[in-house]
Amino acid sequence: MKNQLHELNEDQLMRYLAAGNIEALEELYKLHATNIYKYAVRILGSPVEADDMVQEVFLRIWKNRDKYDPASHFRAWALRICANMCIDRKRKADCRNVEITQASQILSNEMSPEMAAINKEGFEKVLMAFQLLAFADQQILALRFDGDLSVSETAEILDCSIRTVHYRTAEAIKHLQIASGVIDEQA
Repeated sequence: MKNQLHELNEDQLMRYLAAGNIEALEELYKLHATNIYKYAVRILGSPVEADDMVQEVFLRIWKNRDKYDPASHFRAWALRICANMCIDRKRKADCRNVEITQASQILSNEMSPEMAAINKEGFEKVLMAFQLLAFADQQILALRFDGDLSVSETAEILDCSIRTVHYRTAEAIKHLQIASGVIDEQA
């Protein structure tokens, strides 16, 4: 059975998961843990907390498997769970103590060593600037780029229109550019 699961799509895996098949959860984890982790690192600023968050998200998915709506995308549903849990965690503790160096290494591990070395200083500056953004700006950027969600999936999570997602994304990028010194605040 386990060998067959890797060939199934998310909706099929969720049907197995709803029936209590833990192996379906493992397959969903393989497919989506990286995006959830990247989102959590970006929002929480800590690789250690993000790692814990991924485990907690999949535990929550397991506990709430009967609440999944097949009309929504699994990744969007999982990232909504993660977003809500990150909000709760930020309310409980000050997550501004960022492990910038570790976060930059993890988020840049897809770059070649040469590109990583060249971009390290600028990358760390952007990560630090990201932590200065309002949570709404952090969330929209993390959903769109770290969560790798489409505009419509992001709109679904944030319960807003596609037009609003476009506007908020553009504004958040502008705020990030200002906070990192890429553009002048007067621009």
